[in-house]
Amino acid sequence: MAWKTSDAESLQSSDELKRQKKIKMAIYITIFVVFQIIVITTMSLTVMKVKTPRFRLGNINVQNFEAVPATPSFDTKFTTQIKIKNSANWGSYKFNAANVTFQYQGQTVAVINIAKGKAGWLSTIKRNAEVSLNSSGITGSNLGSELSSGVLTLNSVGRLNGKVAIMFIMKKKKAANMNCTIAFDKIKLAIYITIFVVFQIIVITTMSLTVMKVKNPRFRLGNINVQSFESVPATPSFDTKFTTQIKIKNSANWGSYKFNAANVTFQYQGVTVGVINIAKGKVGWLSTIKRNAEVSLSSGGITGSNLGSELSSGVLTLNSVGRLNGKVAIMFIMKKKKATNMNCTIAFDVAAKTLKSLECK
Repeated sequence: MAWKTSDAESLQSSDELKRQKKIKMAIYITIFVVFQIIVITTMSLTVMKVKTPRFRLGNINVQNFEAVPATPSFDTKFTTQIKIKNSANWGSYKFNAANVTFQYQGQTVAVINIAKGKAGWLSTIKRNAEVSLNSSGITGSNLGSELSSGVLTLNSVGRLNGKVAIMFIMKKKKAANMNCTIAFDKIKLAIYITIFVVFQIIVITTMSLTVMKVKNPRFRLGNINVQSFESVPATPSFDTKFTTQIKIKNSANWGSYKFNAANVTFQYQGVTVGVINIAKGKVGWLSTIKRNAEVSLSSGGITGSNLGSELSSGVLTLNSVGRLNGKVAIMFIMKKKKATNMNCTIAFDVAAKTLKSLECK
């Protein structure tokens, strides 16, 4: 009898477990269904919902505007952007060729064509357009009084036909309309054009007085370091050796200076006592180059001068002269020939065997 009771309890426990499993399964299925409903509802309200793309004009940049109220007539040219905005759709918008018509009180003044194309999902495309409008086809209107008021109002209308493709499986036809009102303020436009012209004059004047103005580079000797200096006033004669720098300064020009090979001649009262060569090269814009040079001078070629008395006085004065020929290239488009001269005076202290002074003009 006890065995039968235990068996009954076991059967009851098994049924209870099955019932609990069914309840859990029902809960899971309910949760899954609710979750799917939320997902499908969200998708239908966002990703799967197809909205009409927007078809608009962008910023307008007036290039010229001519108006004669007495005639009456107007002629204008401007650039703008055709904007096709598909930023609300999770699918691309493929549209057919169309056009935009510009009107004055319902009368067409110009038409521009729009080639077929495609706007990506959640994006906007912009196409540049150049528009020319004139009043030659306008009849029987109050154009004269409107032009006299200083404000000309036009409209732009158009229609794009195409399809929005959602997740590559669903395509829905959508047409986008343009209806823009454009108001040209003749007085403001004249002010803007005047400001633009004045600004351009200021820019061009500033450029011509600074960047585009070509100045002569400077050609000078740098510091002199005397290595040896021998002189005999009785003979008279001298022999000296020193190092220096050849400085080519182009810091005033907004373009590089390319120069040819040249030389620097050292003189005593017009008589050559030494020459050094300068290889051709290039100085960058707003910069200076320095070339080291070793110079040896002697009085072997000097005749008929007061060299002896000058050496006896304790100061020997020499000159360095030279000329560089080259071209300054401004902004890679303009090249101007420029020659620069060197004219330096060098004074040596005979007793101290050192440099006394260096002056360059």
